Amino acid sequence: MVNAAYETYGRIDILVNNAGCNARRPPLKITWDNWNLILDTNLRGTFFVAQAVARRMIPQQYWSF
Repeated sequence: MVNAAYETYGRIDILVNNAGCNARRPPLKITWDNWNLILDTNLRGTFFVAQAVARRMIPQQYWSF
């Protein structure tokens, strides 16, 4: 996804990291697989997408604080 965006537009200036999921069930009925899906999407996915985008953005030396 990051490579496709970079190849299409030539640069990446912003990331809106907005993926997320939830197990819509009572906490005592959440399974190991349900919990792993939540962690994979909400934590690991968020981190690794940001890391991949940062690899493209840092060399651009564009900072906005």
